[in-house]
Amino acid sequence: MDRYLTVDSRDLLGTFVNGGLAGLVGILHEPGKAVELLHIAVQARLRGRGIGRTMIEEIRKCKGNVLLRAETDLDAAGFYRNSGFVVTSLGEKYPGVERFSCILPVSGQAEYAL
Repeated sequence: MDRYLTVDSRDLLGTFVNGGLAGLVGILHEPGKAVELLHIAVQARLRGRGIGRTMIEEIRKCKGNVLLRAETDLDAAGFYRNSGFVVTSLGEKYPGVERFSCILPVSGQAEYAL
């Protein structure tokens, strides 16, 4: 939490359903470049309703963002793939743990390496 409060390039954003916090997304942004999704979470009882995808879409709409990227595990790779990201295996980054790179171009001019 301290990093979100003290580092200007980080934001912690929330979304609400019926007045209660439904989900959070933590981002690290480089203006005119990429936005890295550091954390994304939706309350278990509210999953499957498009809340995570809606949070990503709102970030995607922000002016100046060229692409969104995230790194995740196998459990969340499908979520990113279903949200339009190109998902590529990074291999076994930690012993016994496969990690995935997730890239979503925001504009047709985005240049990125898969």
